[in-house]
Amino acid sequence: MRKWILSIIFIFAAVLVLPPLFGFYPVAIVNGHFISYRAWKKVERASLQFVNAGELAKGLKITNFQASENAVTLLDIRRGALLFLIEGEILRQEGERTVEDFSEIIQKRVTQALRKLKNPGKALSFVYGMSREDFEKLVLFPEARRDVLEEAALSQA
Repeated sequence: MRKWILSIIFIFAAVLVLPPLFGFYPVAIVNGHFISYRAWKKVERASLQFVNAGELAKGLKITNFQASENAVTLLDIRRGALLFLIEGEILRQEGERTVEDFSEIIQKRVTQALRKLKNPGKALSFVYGMSREDFEKLVLFPEARRDVLEEAALSQA
């Protein structure tokens, strides 16, 4: 009996407590596919880092997004990050539905884009504040999907 109770407690902890602690819960659902809080926050952080990297490149002071005068900008970035992920998922689903060998085409595009970057580690860390793997997943793949679907639509017109 005691083992049974401990098993239920463990399952409860594993299913209901741990995912929120690590950001593995949905913030949006797109045709049955979950967009996790963790992915949303990664894109949000990358967007904030990108804005500040651009300001530094212009010789300006970086923005304190926690300051009350920047609250609207922060909300816009958060909204934009979530919309970016939702749009990316819609593009992935539509591409897989309408373009033959969509995944293979996208993988080739991403590989080609990475070859063009010289030593991307430092630049990605400075500009986006993310690893190469996250950059591929959250930036390059969505852009490649968008490009391939746009080309497919133009060729059908």
